[in-house]
Amino acid sequence: MRTFALTICAIYLAACALMAQTPAMTCQDRDSRFCEIRETTIPASALLAVDGKLNGGVSVKGANRPDILVRAMVQAQGDTDADARTTGAQVIVHTSGGAVTADGPSGGRWSVQYEIFVPASTNLKIATHNGGVAIAGVQSAIEFHAVNGGVSLKDTGGNVRGDTVNGGISVSIADTQWKGQGLDVSTTNGGVSLKVPVQFSALLDLSTVNGGINVNLPNAPATRSRGPLTMTLGSGGPPIRVHTTNGGVSLQRS
Repeated sequence: MRTFALTICAIYLAACALMAQTPAMTCQDRDSRFCEIRETTIPASALLAVDGKLNGGVSVKGANRPDILVRAMVQAQGDTDADARTTGAQVIVHTSGGAVTADGPSGGRWSVQYEIFVPASTNLKIATHNGGVAIAGVQSAIEFHAVNGGVSLKDTGGNVRGDTVNGGISVSIADTQWKGQGLDVSTTNGGVSLKVPVQFSALLDLSTVNGGINVNLPNAPATRSRGPLTMTLGSGGPPIRVHTTNGGVSLQRS
């Protein structure tokens, strides 16, 4: 039975790795008059900086590859299809020097959304204004800042720091302990959701100003709190710090 279980586990992990490398962003069902996905492959770099600028979300996925694949979805609006195509044609996506960003016509109604596949150890620096941030399968030094957009972190590790102003934060951890220096994330207006394995170990620092804290794990006492909560979960480990001003914090098993 043990061999069978290990085989099933290996198949599951292989399937997850394949899914992480499969492009998901598409122009189907978009309501913009112009939509085009541009793909560029660039050399791997120690640090990848992505600036979503005014409009555009950023998704970065760790992949088993030696280079970086940048998929940029350019969308544009206009009074007519021709106007939208003209605006979209003027949007230039820059992918050089370890930096990804885009420029377009001033005052034009355009946006660029990114789906980027990187080696899992690539350090990241991500900024968005109107758009979310999603990072999966990357273990490195990660810094992110968003203004209007939610944040999703899945199976990440390393030294992860970041914040958003208007949006919730979702963190999903697969390992029984954080791999790396720790996690420190915050939001001003939004809730924070942490999902961890049953036997997860960490030094927790959870806080909210206007909201509640709910811990629901088999290896920890059920906790409902209105103020800051610090506790050692399991055997301890790297610090996990999450903070929100207006919203609740939830910690539960994945």
